[in-house]
Amino acid sequence: MAQSAGLLPPGPRAPAAWQLLRYSLSPLPFLEDCARRYGTPFTTRWAGYGTFVMLTSSEAVKDVFRGDSQALHSGEGNEFLSASVGRNSVLVLDGDHHARQRRVLLPPLKGERMRSFFDAMQTITLESVQTWSPGQTLAMQPSRSSTGRLVPRTNGVSP
Repeated sequence: MAQSAGLLPPGPRAPAAWQLLRYSLSPLPFLEDCARRYGTPFTTRWAGYGTFVMLTSSEAVKDVFRGDSQALHSGEGNEFLSASVGRNSVLVLDGDHHARQRRVLLPPLKGERMRSFFDAMQTITLESVQTWSPGQTLAMQPSRSSTGRLVPRTNGVSP
């Protein structure tokens, strides 16, 4: 849903390409500087990604998570993440599709079951990192294969 710039919180007036460059080179200092200068919330514009309203208040973040899913489409706003998390991630879905994926994920990601994943996640991560060479460029797609190795291990299937 597009809004006119007059309805958005204040933020840097620098060109979107410059804001993206500052964020890319030093994300936390950029965001902290914006919060100091413009308060919370504030608006950033990143070339190629769009306009983002950043919340720094925990209460504001809670309000968003408690908000009406029919009005607040987080998947739509997170579309840029689909290249790294996949098209069916709950992070990039809205409505019924989001609810369906979330129902599939929730039972195995609660309490003791989630804690039991820790050792397997740590082992798989260490195995992956040991294959890296200093200065090597890594592609995101193969790194997601760790998930494919985690699920069988935590369900009693040998790799």
